[in-house]
Amino acid sequence: MPTAAPVSGPRLRAQVLGAAVAAVAAVASPGGAAAEDRPQPCEGVTVVVDLGVLANADGTGSVGCAPGEEPLTASSALDAAGVGVTGTAQWGAAFVCRVDGRPAADEDVTIPGGGVVRETCARTPSELAYWSVWHAADASAWTYATVGVTELRLAPGDVLGLSFATSGAEPTGPDLSPASARAGDLPSGWAARPASSPGDEPDVTSRPEQDAAPFPVVPVLALVVVGLLVGVAVARGRRP
Repeated sequence: MPTAAPVSGPRLRAQVLGAAVAAVAAVASPGGAAAEDRPQPCEGVTVVVDLGVLANADGTGSVGCAPGEEPLTASSALDAAGVGVTGTAQWGAAFVCRVDGRPAADEDVTIPGGGVVRETCARTPSELAYWSVWHAADASAWTYATVGVTELRLAPGDVLGLSFATSGAEPTGPDLSPASARAGDLPSGWAARPASSPGDEPDVTSRPEQDAAPFPVVPVLALVVVGLLVGVAVARGRRP
């Protein structure tokens, strides 16, 4: 029975090089990290912030997560999701006046009819430009909250929404549905924010994704190359 001729010399080196290139391509391929770009479903209370007319080049809104297995207040959920909320001087946390610093004290907010208002957070926010609070049980439809964030109670699986309204008419909930927010299905312009708690150290996950390597590519490539070189040495040592 005929046997295959042993592979050696230039032919062996060519095969080893081809294997190395294939290994590098497989490890360095961005396909494996693509699935990690999608936000994971929240195991707790999902928090939605819809900027409304405050939207700018930085985005339309954000979605965060307050992880946990116990009921909590809306204000606690906002803290755990990393959402900064400012109340009013007159009523404290009973009213949400600013969210993540918006609208700023010197920010002109356009209202229906072409006028502008500025929020001082001294008293009750203007009915023409204010943050409305919403909630949804088990990712159902948005429901307007009739109590403040310090009194509103939420359970794991619920969704909390803050939407900036600019009309004296009946307010509407966030533009993102509770189901999409809870599943992490975010349209263009929406961003996922890392979870945090009061007193936490700065969260390094808030840095741009390109600064963090999702997989230790360099060590793996080094191991691949070493393995291939050992294989070449063994094959050459066995040549007749």
